[in-house]
Amino acid sequence: MYGVLIDNLNTLGVVLNLSTTYLGLTILAVGNALPDALTTISLAKDPKTATMAISGGYAGQLFGLLVGFGLSMLKVTLMQGKQAFTLFVGADIKTNILDIMVIGTALIVLTFTFLWGVFNKFRMSKTFAWIMLGIYGAFFVSATIIAIIQAAKTY
Repeated sequence: MYGVLIDNLNTLGVVLNLSTTYLGLTILAVGNALPDALTTISLAKDPKTATMAISGGYAGQLFGLLVGFGLSMLKVTLMQGKQAFTLFVGADIKTNILDIMVIGTALIVLTFTFLWGVFNKFRMSKTFAWIMLGIYGAFFVSATIIAIIQAAKTY
């Protein structure tokens, strides 16, 4: 079933000339994170488990990123040898702008969460939630605009 989703995303990417990075950042990411988000929301409703919800929301994504990416890169490196890291190389920055946006947004969110926690005595509020939704909304809109511009240039 999962292979069908990937095939359909690839087909959508080919038909609309959208990059696989954009499709992974939007459609695949939402589908992958939605069950965790729903669990976190149900945990956050109870004050006794709200801390677990916040911790799980961040730790789950960090685990997936660090362990999932780390193991996949270990596998590729063991099978194919050293891999070039061209994310910040001058000519590749335009093609890697979506990847750089993900890293930048993650740093902003983690820094903001840390500062919010310190300055508000580790109490989260609806204001914090709205700010986080705003950051994601800005990221989503920006990523969509960049993906459409890139698709139009190469169509």
